[in-house]
Amino acid sequence: MSEATYQVLVTPGADRELDALSQEFDTDGLETRIRDAAACRQPKNHSCVDTVVGRPGLLKVRGVGLRAICELDPPEFRVLLVDKRKRVYDRLDTAEERAGGAA
Repeated sequence: MSEATYQVLVTPGADRELDALSQEFDTDGLETRIRDAAACRQPKNHSCVDTVVGRPGLLKVRGVGLRAICELDPPEFRVLLVDKRKRVYDRLDTAEERAGGAA
């Protein structure tokens, strides 16, 4: 894989969520998709990335049963929140609180 176009930065909260979910899900697969998206010149165009409807500036990276909510803040691709697919959208306020470099 080529060197990342954006540096992946995982907030402390998202890192804790990844650790907790790793017992139940393949978090390695989601982490690979995050790295792949960050390696794109335009991560929004990556096949596993979509914008979050109604939340400008937030992106979702899809994994099997999981979603990562991220923001693109060049030169960083910041992972703000990770949760189960069905729960993550109820927690978007948490992602926005973590945006902009906050924990």
